Amino acid sequence: MLRYPVAILVLVVCLGLAAVSMGAPSLDIRKSPVTGGTNAGPNPLDPNALQGQWFTNLSGQNPEVRPYEFYDNVSGSGGGTSSSDAIYGVVTNIVYAGGAESNILSFDINATITNDTNTVTGTWADGSNTHTEALSTTQRYEGTMYDTYLTSEFAADENNQPSSYASPAVQQSPQILAQNHDNLAWFCYNELEDTGLGGYWVPTWDFGDIALGQSSNVTMSFTVSGDGLESTDSRYQALETSAGGQDILLNRTTSLKISNWEEKIDLDDGTAYPSESSLLYSDVSVFHNVPVPATMSVLAVGVFGFLRRRRG
Repeated sequence: MLRYPVAILVLVVCLGLAAVSMGAPSLDIRKSPVTGGTNAGPNPLDPNALQGQWFTNLSGQNPEVRPYEFYDNVSGSGGGTSSSDAIYGVVTNIVYAGGAESNILSFDINATITNDTNTVTGTWADGSNTHTEALSTTQRYEGTMYDTYLTSEFAADENNQPSSYASPAVQQSPQILAQNHDNLAWFCYNELEDTGLGGYWVPTWDFGDIALGQSSNVTMSFTVSGDGLESTDSRYQALETSAGGQDILLNRTTSLKISNWEEKIDLDDGTAYPSESSLLYSDVSVFHNVPVPATMSVLAVGVFGFLRRRRG
């Protein structure tokens, strides 16, 4: 009597598993499919970053990981219907030291993430980063993006920085300093590497759960160290242009995880892979959780075991 209801349950489980492996431009950043990056994670928690991108709160406590990264590839090049606006930000509330062309002291970015993971078209470029990790995959996720975090590679936390900067990290001068972030993200080599400078350095904001077709919005606030950004700084021009309405946040699939820090902040011109853009076409990154496939797998194993016992 239970044969068909059980078969239906097995079908539902299989469909659930397919949703995790056959979705849209959000990619698994665990190892594998990611390769390389020895000693590129927090030690002893996950020294080779097998589990994805790590975070802590501002006190360096309660470490947690995100196994998937979401991108804003252009539609037709691995992106969805929101195209390069899937990760979108415009500058607001610029505060100047004085009159026109005076130094920028602070600003906000009104940031929006739109979950278009079920509308992908085309293929995307492979990814890499400055700590020797690489990603080449055709598997993708579509569905609710749970516990979504956005990291700002162009900014630092004033109270959490390396005692000295060494490659691949770069200290921008002056620094853009995050003010209202929720967490900190790991970058990059731990103490097992000769150039070990790893720590939870990168400012991170919590965007919550984002269902398919929905968006989440956060206003991120920043100050500039020292006397502020001078008008001759390329970041100054990018901020002023964005204040006119142009997107200043980008994260193409060429950028794996936090590909570089501290990065320049640059405009997203809406092309597939902007030629004049930040290193690896990213100045932010977006990470999230997904439903755990292992849970569904265990359920499926239990169902098939039950069927065998019934047949016996």
